[in-house]
Amino acid sequence: MATPNANKTLARRYFLELLNAVNEKSAYELLSDDFIFTLPTHPEPFHGPDGFIGLAKMLHGSFPDFYIFPADMVAGDDWVITRWRGGGTHTGTPLVTIKGDISANGQSFEIDRMTGHTFNIVKSVESIGHEDTLGLLFQLGVIPSPPAAPPVTTSEQNIALAL
Repeated sequence: MATPNANKTLARRYFLELLNAVNEKSAYELLSDDFIFTLPTHPEPFHGPDGFIGLAKMLHGSFPDFYIFPADMVAGDDWVITRWRGGGTHTGTPLVTIKGDISANGQSFEIDRMTGHTFNIVKSVESIGHEDTLGLLFQLGVIPSPPAAPPVTTSEQNIALAL
């Protein structure tokens, strides 16, 4: 069984080499043949190294400056949970989603996300993404942002708001 630190190293490579650099060779080193990646914005999971590379290429096609910075990681014998920040500018191809393709409009986004990985000693067998999809859609202008709350500056206004 791999150590938690070894799994963190594999997870970090996943973000930097696969999602940031779209390195196909690394995909075959890091992902098992039966790898499954699920994401809330897509109805079907991505399968194997080829499926995942297809996703990474789509993201970089839509957002040529796409990036992910892994931050905090916690790990066990066969798993890693990573909190990360990522973003890009939608100047490329349409973004493919469960609700249809979103055409490029030059808007940028930056969101937080968590990804959970499961490992079989040396390769990732599963990855589950949990992203701020609503924040992504707000920032890309796909759905209107909620109105800003009026500024509250006094104790009386706070009490009136609470009542």
